[in-house]
Amino acid sequence: MQLNPAALPDTLGHIDMSYTGSYVIPSIVRPGIGYWIRNPYATPATIDVYGLMDDGSYNVVLDGTPSTNNGWYLLANPYDLPIGLDNGIIFGDSVLVGMLKYNYLTNNYVIIDPEHPEVIEPWGGFFVKATAQNAHLYFNYPTTARQQNNNQPVINNDYNIVERPKLKWEFSLSAKAGEKGDVIILGVGEGAKDTLDPLDVPEIPNPPFPQIGMLQFSVCNNDWENNAGLYTRDVKNSRSGSWNWNLLINLENMLEDGIFSDIIRISAKGAEKIPADYIFRIINPADGSSADLRNEDFLLDIEISHAEGEPWLIPLYLEVIPSGSNLGEREAFSASNYPNPFNPETTISYNLPAESFVYLEIYNLKGQLVKKLVGESQPSGMHKVVWNGCDQQGREVASGFYFYRLKTKDNQLTRKILLMK
Repeated sequence: MQLNPAALPDTLGHIDMSYTGSYVIPSIVRPGIGYWIRNPYATPATIDVYGLMDDGSYNVVLDGTPSTNNGWYLLANPYDLPIGLDNGIIFGDSVLVGMLKYNYLTNNYVIIDPEHPEVIEPWGGFFVKATAQNAHLYFNYPTTARQQNNNQPVINNDYNIVERPKLKWEFSLSAKAGEKGDVIILGVGEGAKDTLDPLDVPEIPNPPFPQIGMLQFSVCNNDWENNAGLYTRDVKNSRSGSWNWNLLINLENMLEDGIFSDIIRISAKGAEKIPADYIFRIINPADGSSADLRNEDFLLDIEISHAEGEPWLIPLYLEVIPSGSNLGEREAFSASNYPNPFNPETTISYNLPAESFVYLEIYNLKGQLVKKLVGESQPSGMHKVVWNGCDQQGREVASGFYFYRLKTKDNQLTRKILLMK
């Protein structure tokens, strides 16, 4: 198929994301491949497409090896009917079972997966991520329509279906400033990892043009050894017994002449799925304020009037931990520090339920490694380590909030600490 050049000139932005991650002007529209089309005018524009509409099946091969696009691909519904994960789209090996579709009402992306079903409209675009070479995604014409026309065979069902960890519970958090907002999804699952697994969905690459008015809300996993970065969905291992997430709000695209003044409301949906004897709390490290998201929204009064540093980046911290009456066996893997706040040093105490290789590291609010305290095999039982407020080179760090991460093969936890000078 070809775009009608009379609809919108190519010089105004018929562009697509190629397999190298760059943007080019295409001459041919290929079925199943997604394209960005920019309308520079304030009024809607009609795009005429002509050619033969096909209701055949497609096997799209994606290369997920490290490259400039990091395995992300912009695909599209090639049919004249809506399709979804239950009718028209099948994920093969090495494709994360989750899609991201742009929502033009909120100027942001929404996740589509088995827990959050939604259709892709005819010709509608979406992003998927491949994690290995020769990953596959299959398109089949919707079966409800095929009952009327079964001349085209469905693609052979000899593909491999992705095995996913079993989701135990999850909830969503939304961050909104007026009508603009974004949503992230957090949860725990049996067999899930505390690093990348099929239940996790990374943030997609930035579009080819600035998204004015876009509020970005992400899970910040910059401290991961592999696949570090920002995530839209993060599901952790249910065995830990307590869980925490580093969150990040990015307001850069909402600045007007470098200024932003508004209240950001953070609210939870699905909090009733979290066990009742757990604390569900969000914390603002900048001032120590917090809220119980089961019972109230968290309000951030944000005033940005300068460009020094990166004031549009707002880190937050979320924890789901046992209440005082529910410590028991699940707290066998645990950690705490005293004093907190501290100056000049604090003692981190932690308990190991079994002999393990242990990492204990200090990170700043940007997820950058500050100091490696432990990196060795240790026996079960209680251990204590002192952090003296210095980085890896022995230099004193600035006052402010930091995180320490305790990690073994089977468990991981993160705690917030405050250095005050």
